[in-house]
Amino acid sequence: MDVYKANITLIGAGADVTIVRAAYSGDHAFDVTADEVTISGFTATGATAESGGSYCKAGIHLDHASYCNISYNNASHNLCGILLDSSNNNKIMGNTANSNVYSTGSPGIYLDNSHNNTLTNNNAGNNSYEGICLCGSCYNTVVNNTATSNKEGFMIYFGSRNNTFIDNTATSNRNNGIIEWSQTGAPSTWCRDNTFINNTANDNLDGIWLYCASNNTHINNTVENNDHGIAIDTSSNNNRVTGNIVTNNSKGIYIYSSNNSKIYNNEIKYNGDYGIKMYSSFGNCIFGNAFISNNVEHPEHTSQAYDNGVNNWRSTVKLGYYYGGSGPSYAHDHYIGNYWSDYTGVDSDGDGIGDTVYQIDG
Repeated sequence: MDVYKANITLIGAGADVTIVRAAYSGDHAFDVTADEVTISGFTATGATAESGGSYCKAGIHLDHASYCNISYNNASHNLCGILLDSSNNNKIMGNTANSNVYSTGSPGIYLDNSHNNTLTNNNAGNNSYEGICLCGSCYNTVVNNTATSNKEGFMIYFGSRNNTFIDNTATSNRNNGIIEWSQTGAPSTWCRDNTFINNTANDNLDGIWLYCASNNTHINNTVENNDHGIAIDTSSNNNRVTGNIVTNNSKGIYIYSSNNSKIYNNEIKYNGDYGIKMYSSFGNCIFGNAFISNNVEHPEHTSQAYDNGVNNWRSTVKLGYYYGGSGPSYAHDHYIGNYWSDYTGVDSDGDGIGDTVYQIDG
């Protein structure tokens, strides 16, 4: 169905009742090329013919269309579920995009060079590639979406910047729950300045993976039962990782050839390998974290962390805190290290900071 006039509202009787099939398998089911279009309450399917190119035909396609509302539709069993191509300021809400399959990879919801869109309460599962993907797309808000049993859960790549992800869930994806990926040696394509808050990445191959992705912020996310919990890999610099729970992964937080990030106030516990493992990385600051009973699968390790670079394992400035109570007599001002559940030193002055340095492998 081609929608080429602006200010059109199309309301179906419900996605389980009203079905729109592509006129032929090499076409989109809905092809929107006008602004301020509403499509709600349909199943959009049948766009299944591969004709070359990338992601090709979709259940719902927005092509240079802005201020549209795409809500409560089922865009499943296509090459791509919902595709925004150079389309801005749209609302994508409450849709299902499952089982979209394309031989070179197919997403449930895909934003290509599309900005200032809002994606809320969508479900994307069992797609042959990403659940939800942003490519070269900026200033989008992605809230309370679920990506399950895809190859990648949420993928952000090729210069996507200043996007915000809040309260999303990525589970049982074959590769990564959340991945920010950029091309090595091409800074113009690097993902930067994205923010991830209160997301859950459980039971994926890897939980959260940054590759050539810098200046991003990860706050209060839960990462559990993955291989790597959080990986900061290859020129992923100046990231901020704070308040996260990283637990029961094969590896906790892994940092490789990445510099100048702050890793603080995280709870890192019961991981199979080191809580944090850093290779060839410099200038990172790690403080205020709780390392609890890591090395579950490696009791031979003598420390809960590994570092073969030159990094700061305490705050770079003195921080104020209370220890032992809340009154003025309990106030302290010190450089802050980390809590280690296997620390065997003493705290002779009772300020909550051990008198001897915890030894880190590396």
